[in-house]
Amino acid sequence: MNAASTPYFGRPRGWAAGLMRSVGQAVLPWPRRPLGPGLVPGICTGEYSGRLAASSEIDELAWFGYADRPRVPPVDQLLFDDLHAAGELR
Repeated sequence: MNAASTPYFGRPRGWAAGLMRSVGQAVLPWPRRPLGPGLVPGICTGEYSGRLAASSEIDELAWFGYADRPRVPPVDQLLFDDLHAAGELR
């Protein structure tokens, strides 16, 4: 993970200004497409006020721990591994 180079394109509603920080990112190549950057999801953490709720393209919210790793897509498994190694995910 490289938190210093993680792009951030705005603050989601409810997140406190100045209190969000990048935790990192992972890079996963696109299947059957050897060229290009692939998928590069990032993770941020910060202070939040309000009620978390699913909306738009998000069907549901759930809290995950490292034991849930097999239930998530491969790119998220890479993020889980990095967060677990850093002590950020139990």
